[in-house]
Amino acid sequence: MQFGPGCRGELVKRIQKGLCDVGYDCGKVDGIFGKKTADAVRHFHANHIANRNMVFYDCVDEQTWNLLCGEQPTSFEICLQLVAAFEGASYDTIVGDFDGAGLSFGILQFNLKSGSLQPILKSLSEQVWAEVSAETNAEVVKRIRDMLSKCKKSQMRWAEKISLPPRRYKIIGEYAAAFGALGKHPECINAQFLSAHSDYWLYAVGEAEKFGITSRAGHALAFDIAVQNGGVKERIQKEVIELLREQTHDGVRHQMIAVLVANSVKNAYFRKDVLSRKWVIATGRGQVHGREYDLLNWGI
Repeated sequence: MQFGPGCRGELVKRIQKGLCDVGYDCGKVDGIFGKKTADAVRHFHANHIANRNMVFYDCVDEQTWNLLCGEQPTSFEICLQLVAAFEGASYDTIVGDFDGAGLSFGILQFNLKSGSLQPILKSLSEQVWAEVSAETNAEVVKRIRDMLSKCKKSQMRWAEKISLPPRRYKIIGEYAAAFGALGKHPECINAQFLSAHSDYWLYAVGEAEKFGITSRAGHALAFDIAVQNGGVKERIQKEVIELLREQTHDGVRHQMIAVLVANSVKNAYFRKDVLSRKWVIATGRGQVHGREYDLLNWGI
């Protein structure tokens, strides 16, 4: 396991906080493993780890992680960081009705259309809502809570109204501020984390087991399929199992799954996006949404 330049997300924030705590300046704790973070890691290695392998001198491996952060991250946390990056999201990200999903919120872009967002918001305590009301616009927060009691059709109409034209990617500022405050609250972060694990990760691990996939990269692939595609479509599951039975090389097996899942998507634009994400995981490197990925530096 190693994390290095190009990686981004919650685990990188832990590394940056660990560096800052022991006196190594990595700039802003922003979750982006850039030059300042790499420089800080190099300086930390020079002072704390003798005979450092120069190839990985600016990367954080298991030994360095233990020194900076303590307990090792789980496979779920590592894969969550990658899929969240594909989604372009963090715990406080809020997106409007640009794709017909109503509102999309949080680390995995839980949304109104799928019904994945409502349980998270409904699980929050009165204290969270009171704190967010005090911090932002109380009337706007009340409208968000009122929306949760409506039917799905009314919720979708509401989301459309607060989404800003022409693209409807952004939402009205006061609502964005309220959702932003919610997403930064520890209770909301925990609710998202638990939902990502119980609703997507456990399902993905089960799917991977069904297809005989055991590696971390394989679990990352299954997790991304669960999040972006809702799992491997039933109509192609038999084909996937048959093809995988004839192939033992993990990398080739992952590539076959990537192609089969992408080809099962009818919309050409979405199919291209699905393939780009799955192909990066299957091959270990590539580009998604214009950003280069080398999964060697993502702990995968």
